Amino acid sequence: RKIVLNKNPQFGVFSIGDTIVALYNNFFHLYNNKLHKTIKVINIWPENNAFAQSVQIFNNSLYVFQTYGNCIQYPLQNNSSPKEICATTISYPQIFDSVILLLNKEKDFNVITKNESFPLNFNKTDNISFINDFTFTNKRLYTLTRDCIKIYNVDLANKKINLYKSISLSDIVHDFIPKWIDYYEDKIVLSNNQGLLFLKWDKQLIPEMYFYFGKHLNNTKPYFKSQYVHITNQLSEELLPINLLNINRNTDIRNFNITAKYDEEINENISFDFKVQSSSYLIENNFLKCLEIYKDGKLLDKKYFVHSTYKFENGLEYGSYDFVLIVGNIKYHFKCETLLPLNRNPYFFTTLGFFVFLISGIYLKSRYDKKELNKKLLENRMLILKQNLNPHFVYNSMNLINSLILEKKYDDAVQVVSEFSQLQRTYLETNNKETISLKHELDFVNLYLKLQQRRFQYDNTFIYSINIAKDIDVDKINIPPLLLQPLAENAIKYGIIGSVAEKKRITIDVKGTMPLIIGVEDNGKNVERKGIEGLGLGHKLILERVALFMKSTKSNYNILFDVPPLHSFSGYRAEIHIYE
Repeated sequence: RKIVLNKNPQFGVFSIGDTIVALYNNFFHLYNNKLHKTIKVINIWPENNAFAQSVQIFNNSLYVFQTYGNCIQYPLQNNSSPKEICATTISYPQIFDSVILLLNKEKDFNVITKNESFPLNFNKTDNISFINDFTFTNKRLYTLTRDCIKIYNVDLANKKINLYKSISLSDIVHDFIPKWIDYYEDKIVLSNNQGLLFLKWDKQLIPEMYFYFGKHLNNTKPYFKSQYVHITNQLSEELLPINLLNINRNTDIRNFNITAKYDEEINENISFDFKVQSSSYLIENNFLKCLEIYKDGKLLDKKYFVHSTYKFENGLEYGSYDFVLIVGNIKYHFKCETLLPLNRNPYFFTTLGFFVFLISGIYLKSRYDKKELNKKLLENRMLILKQNLNPHFVYNSMNLINSLILEKKYDDAVQVVSEFSQLQRTYLETNNKETISLKHELDFVNLYLKLQQRRFQYDNTFIYSINIAKDIDVDKINIPPLLLQPLAENAIKYGIIGSVAEKKRITIDVKGTMPLIIGVEDNGKNVERKGIEGLGLGHKLILERVALFMKSTKSNYNILFDVPPLHSFSGYRAEIHIYE
């Protein structure tokens, strides 16, 4: 019989036996399904406002279980006051014979009898926080998580619980994810919103039958009474009793065409799908099926699934297989052949060996070329170390310091010593690096020109400037170390010492994008400089270092000498163009 429930309760409707309990904000409405009338209206205990998560009618009382509150007993047959029975967390109570078994998630199991309430002692390593549902029968407790069923032996007299067996759900059925567990007659029943799966014991748990609810959306746990299972249709709010005796467990499916779609030939250990196809939607998508897998006449495994497809996640090993699909009481036979993959073919290893030899040769040659490149880079760095800061500069710097001391210009002498030491330290630190930032290089050249300016302050006085465009971040631009110093040294040698200009000047500027241009310019007059050959070893080293640097870093540089000056009418300018 269908019963239309009241749609207005704020906290839901519970069906307990013949009694319907509607939860409102401050009272419970009890309706007898058999007598078709209201039994009682119970006001909620005003001193306790915790949320009522679930209710049970037991021992002529209404038990209200609160979230992180208490279990409160409301007597139904007299006017006794309600009383607290035990503390609750996230509570899931169920009635079994003469007890209420209460699961307090995150905490424990609690037993409520007519006269007392007590917790069950269990192994604390068993995490009950993930238990979705449970059932209790014949002194055994069956719990359900998403991935396994656990069976416990329960000793109520001694208030103990011990794990008996743990069974993985993936070993039972392939594609059925249960929400609830129950025990009916001698079978374990798993259920979800769509149907019931009955399991029987035969040395292990084996699926026996699946019952599909059809269009009904069951959002509360089904409960069994006599030969009936009761489900609730959430959409229509109807309570539906289903007679289990009317369920045909051996459905005759001979009138329906059943085939299977799968790869009859497939490489070894490659995943594939075995899809059942039928003229009946119910049989294809919502019917218990068993797939027996044979190899060389020997049964290897049985796979149970409810929906249309069984997925061989890891494929099958090499060989010939026979599949026997059992649907209802009919068997269907299929064959499958797994082939050797390419990597087990003899010709494959010959080809693989050739490619390994070829790739190894290319790799070894690449390593050899890289070693040669590193060797040239090292030699180039050593040559710069020997030639770049020539002994004349060091000797003249020491003479400058000596002269300042003799002239008792101690402060100037200390300043020169400090600048010279900083120049030498920067030189030694950067010379062994593959790249440095443009800022560090400009700082180094600045120190170098400052010392040279002091050196020639009496006979070859000159000024210098370093100009950087506003939109250029010299910290983020990397160049080979000591790239600009030879250009600055050449400007001193030819543009200052050999020049007859009245106001001698050196200008370094950084500007532009794509390319970035670094220019070193002097205003030397009447100085003849004939191409690269006349520029000296420093410029040749620059060209070599840039060539090696471009080869190792895949960057693009271009060095230009004797470019028309930008800051004077006559003079000499060298430019480094960097293309990112």
